[in-house]
Amino acid sequence: MGACLTQELVERYTDGDCLTEEKQAIETHLTECESCRQQIESSRSNMGETDKSDSADVYKDPTGGSVEKTCVLQDDFPTRAIPQGTVLPSDKPDFAKTLESMIEGYEIVEEMPRGGQAAVYKAIHTATKTNVAIKVLLPTMMASARARYYFEREAELIASLDHPNIVSIRDSGIIHHQYYFVMQYIEGLPLERYVRSENLSFREIVVLFSKICTAITYAHQQGIIHRDLKFANILVDKRGEPHVLDFGLAKATGISEEAPDNAVATMTGQLAGTLSTMSPEQAAGRPDLIDVRTDVYSLGVMLYHMLTDQYPYEVTGSTLQVLQNIQKTDPIRPRQIIRKFDSDVEAILLTALEKEPATRYQSTAELKSDIENWLGGRPIRVKSISTTYLLRKIISRHRYTST
Repeated sequence: MGACLTQELVERYTDGDCLTEEKQAIETHLTECESCRQQIESSRSNMGETDKSDSADVYKDPTGGSVEKTCVLQDDFPTRAIPQGTVLPSDKPDFAKTLESMIEGYEIVEEMPRGGQAAVYKAIHTATKTNVAIKVLLPTMMASARARYYFEREAELIASLDHPNIVSIRDSGIIHHQYYFVMQYIEGLPLERYVRSENLSFREIVVLFSKICTAITYAHQQGIIHRDLKFANILVDKRGEPHVLDFGLAKATGISEEAPDNAVATMTGQLAGTLSTMSPEQAAGRPDLIDVRTDVYSLGVMLYHMLTDQYPYEVTGSTLQVLQNIQKTDPIRPRQIIRKFDSDVEAILLTALEKEPATRYQSTAELKSDIENWLGGRPIRVKSISTTYLLRKIISRHRYTST
């Protein structure tokens, strides 16, 4: 791409609507053209200032999710000032080569799918010969205080968690003004792809989902709300164990925005999350309503999609229309999609997908409890407890244990 970007290309790039080949060509051009870089930054700034119900940075999930579009508002965030100096080149081959020379003790193997603000590399820790993942903030984002803030905070939040189903962090730092952190490398597939490739049964999907609920419940107990749960952010390894990752939009509860270290201050932007799995309160731009029940909703969307092979409502089309659907459109009852869909699991899904947080499961622990009840053949909590219902479950459970 020799010529400078047209306004249409600028808008499509900042909206995340470019094809992969277009995006790569544009980013290559941006490494050589200061004028176009300024045009991109100007476009992003204008999006944040024009209407705080629209996203300032929007990009499509590079792992192939059909509608997993992540939105974050432009805002001012406290972070360390970035000193002027040499930073990594933006083109991929030179970027990886320079990174390897800067971060000692690691051998870069390959680049993994790149997001809108960071690149992740599979690498080998030369001392132990183990695989790791190195996440680095893209040079094009170094001028953004917001991007640097979230990157630093993600490393600190992950470091505060210690759970076998949540990716762990090994190291982090800033070398020659380049922000990075080193994580556990997960050899696996994004959740949805794993479910399809392994052709999991209905029950196997629910068992796998229960493990994810356990991990998210642990994070909540540590005061961390993920806020961007989606298929691409959960990798399943060869043993069938899920691993939750990407806490870049996570919210730490109970911490003042004026915390002295500014490490876990919560986001003040109006819209953050991924459209296909976003909760109604996120879609409405109400950060004051976001709590653990927000993650409950996103988990509900994911389980619904894994079991029915579609979303609870239409999530394609314009961003505005999708946001309206999330807030206003009732989920399609699973039994309207699959006639013999289990009635208890349908009740669990519809409760997790309640538009009002107050009528949802009040925690992922409650959601997991009903999932475990169903798996064990016990009555679930969200259904009206009638004598007939209890007897039916007891008889059904007796038959299950007798066979």
